[in-house]
Amino acid sequence: METVPFEAILEQARLAPSGDNIQPWLVKIVSGHELWIFKNQPDFVSPSDYFRGGLYCGIGAFIEAIVITASQHGFGVSVTYTEDIGPETEHLASLSFSMLSDSEQAKLDRPLYLALPDRRTDRRRYRKETPDSNVTRQLEESIAYLGGRVVWMSDPVALKQLSKAFSKHDDFFWTNDEGPRNDLVRFVHRSGSAVAPSSGMPSNTLGLGWKAPLLPMTFRIAYSIPWLWKVIGWQSKYVSEDLMQHSGALALIVLPKRQEKKVFESGYRFQDDIKGGRNMLRFWLSATSLGFSVQPTYALVAQMQNEGNAREGEHFLRLNREVVAELVSMVPELEQETLVFAFRIGRPLSTEQVPSSPRKPLSDIIWSVEKQ
Repeated sequence: METVPFEAILEQARLAPSGDNIQPWLVKIVSGHELWIFKNQPDFVSPSDYFRGGLYCGIGAFIEAIVITASQHGFGVSVTYTEDIGPETEHLASLSFSMLSDSEQAKLDRPLYLALPDRRTDRRRYRKETPDSNVTRQLEESIAYLGGRVVWMSDPVALKQLSKAFSKHDDFFWTNDEGPRNDLVRFVHRSGSAVAPSSGMPSNTLGLGWKAPLLPMTFRIAYSIPWLWKVIGWQSKYVSEDLMQHSGALALIVLPKRQEKKVFESGYRFQDDIKGGRNMLRFWLSATSLGFSVQPTYALVAQMQNEGNAREGEHFLRLNREVVAELVSMVPELEQETLVFAFRIGRPLSTEQVPSSPRKPLSDIIWSVEKQ
């Protein structure tokens, strides 16, 4: 059997998205036909990913990027998850590669593979143009083999109602609490700088209405000035509502079963978060290949996971309950299913391509003796 070109595959797969661009994955090549995926958790994670579900979702996206890219090199991939993936589990999945006997999978994955370099988080306004039935069918089919399905929300009244509820998330994120403020200052950096890190959020990929080069400096100044921080928070809240209302649709990706445990409870396992990330990437790349733009709204997932949480303050939990109640009232299926991702989707008013986030070099994601 031909040796798998792991470096060529991983060079493309590292373009996979992750929350706040933390790229929390590490790969160990254990033979000519097998590699293992490990969690590579950074020292700090955004408070919007309250219980690290987004971290595992990013790893799922990375795994699916490997599957898609491998098919273009003539290999199929069998993914075996580590049993009972909990918060302390480091080795998350084993990937076994074999020659594809049928080229059908390679043909199906070709548009997704070609879309990998063009995939972007697009936070701009979209035209109020709902994707037609042909587009929605293709997007639904793109994730069907992974067990996911799509719930569509496109009614303008419903999107307006949801935008009002969703912007309450900003009331938590833009408080004077030092934790969220500190994380924003650390995560957002000036893109284009010679010293810009390969992880974190470049300022020119954010949609907060501020000029990108000034954003990191503004955050650092506002960090010590409560009233200025509140002004930034007010604008963020306004922008959140405006963007949600200027969408072609909101796409909710769900798995057709209800989680038995909450993410913060003892015994919760993260397999569904990883599967959610795999669904997320296929949907995102399919939308990109069809000429649509998307903005991930993972905070909706985090808020659903917070049901019953006793670790956060009452103010935050009250806001969280209000958002969840609004969403469930509009999408009753969420009482019986698990929300694993959500997207704003549409065609942007501007055709100018949005910037991409920097990626870690291949040497940083392949296991070496030094990383042991």
